[in-house]
Amino acid sequence: MISTESPDAVLPLVSASRIDRLGPEIRDTAGRMLTRARWDYGRDGAIDKASVAAQHGSVPSSRIAPNVYAAGSEWTLTRRASRLYVVAGTAQLTVGEQAFTLAAGDIVDLPAGEIVLEVGSSMLDVVSVWDPGG
Repeated sequence: MISTESPDAVLPLVSASRIDRLGPEIRDTAGRMLTRARWDYGRDGAIDKASVAAQHGSVPSSRIAPNVYAAGSEWTLTRRASRLYVVAGTAQLTVGEQAFTLAAGDIVDLPAGEIVLEVGSSMLDVVSVWDPGG
């Protein structure tokens, strides 16, 4: 499902037991906790909407949506708590005072609230997963 080996881990890693659950582990405001893990290409193959959906099959209420952001674009987004799978590309993600780089294969749990996304030199292709009730 995921690999907890992350190069230069800036954020705490997601354990395999947390991959199927969204929301309660994600804190925001001053207690903000972001988690990052890596997609296991060797075990799970290519990352795309179908493979992400397969990972969340045990959470039938999950909503899954692919998004593509143009190279060099900057977005300020207000989001609900969600898990973001980076399919391709890179971006600088800022949440509150924390900024870090996203790259293909990253899996990030984001708290509800505003984020700033600065896309790198190639398009950013992501798949978002969220619980509409959470």
